[in-house]
Amino acid sequence: FTLDVFLRYSGGNKVYNQTRQDVLLNMDFTNSGTELLNSWTPENPNTGYPRMYIGNNSQVNQAGVGISRFLEDGSFLRVQNISLAYALPKSIFGNGQSISSVRVFAQVQNAFIITGYKGLDPELGVNAIDNNVNPQSRTYTLGINIGL
Repeated sequence: FTLDVFLRYSGGNKVYNQTRQDVLLNMDFTNSGTELLNSWTPENPNTGYPRMYIGNNSQVNQAGVGISRFLEDGSFLRVQNISLAYALPKSIFGNGQSISSVRVFAQVQNAFIITGYKGLDPELGVNAIDNNVNPQSRTYTLGINIGL
C-alpha cells in the first residue's frame, strides 16, 4: 500500500470578500444572506448588520459596515491531493507472463480546506478579491497501472 497526502498552507494573507458584501448590502432584496434577519432597526440598534434599504449605497458605513468589514483573514490549510494505491504482488503473475506489475489506485484532488474565511474559498478571485467566483472543483480518480 502507498498513501500520499499533499498539503498546502498560506498564512497572513487578506481576502476582500466582495461576494459577502454584495449579499449583505443587496439593495434590491434578492438572494440576501440570513444575517440580514438581524439587520439594524430602531428596535435593534446594536447589531453589526446594516439596515435594509433600497436605493444607492451611500449608507455603506452605517452599523459598522465599512469597506474593512469585508477584508477577511485568508489563511488556510488545503488538503490538495490524497492518493491511496495498492500494488499487487509480483508472485501472482507467475514467470513468463507479459504483465510485470499491477497497481490499483484512488485519488481525490482538492479534498478539503480548513480556514476561518467566510466565503467559499480564500484562493478565489484576482488580486485577492472574491467576487462571486466558482470555487476549485473536487476531483475523484480511480485507476489502474499495468506494467508490461
